[in-house]
Amino acid sequence: MDNALVTFAKAYKNAIEVMIHPGLATKTQMGIADALKFYYTIALIPMFFGVLLGLIFGSHHMLLALVAIAFYLGFFPVSAFISSGVYHLIIKNLLNIYKQEYSAAFLAYIYSLVPIVFFFWVFPIYILAFVLIAISFLWSFIVLIIAISNLLSMSRLKALGTILLSDIIFYLIMYVIAIIILGVFAFVGLFNLFHSIL
Repeated sequence: MDNALVTFAKAYKNAIEVMIHPGLATKTQMGIADALKFYYTIALIPMFFGVLLGLIFGSHHMLLALVAIAFYLGFFPVSAFISSGVYHLIIKNLLNIYKQEYSAAFLAYIYSLVPIVFFFWVFPIYILAFVLIAISFLWSFIVLIIAISNLLSMSRLKALGTILLSDIIFYLIMYVIAIIILGVFAFVGLFNLFHSIL
């Protein structure tokens, strides 16, 4: 029990340091399993508050509570996994800009989730939630830039550029895929239309 409490306290101390002093706190390397352990440890209390507020203030009590659980347990860590994977694939594998392993990019994205995790729980209180979540997303982006700079050994400006470049390339690829899918559906639809006319 004492070991779990020490781990819990250490994770929260580290998370607060990431929010207050991201330049210093995001230099610590850890593997993927430790990064997920860190994330889920710090997500426990905010998730509990999100569920509680969802049950108290939400007009759809159970739905908001389930949304809080889904975001904290699933969406946030999965989005970090996908975002860091896309970043790693494009920036390291295609452009060869850094040499570190995937776990460093994943950890940077986990560190960037800290402000969101700490403030997302207020989402059932609509006006307050809008302001705090908007601030936390901006804060998260700043932490991401600093964490990528520290963990992948590049300047902050280069980190910002690689994040934006990765996002632009990813969205262009998604756009092309969407256009191809729509084109196939349009072609099949037109073919079926002409076939039914004849």
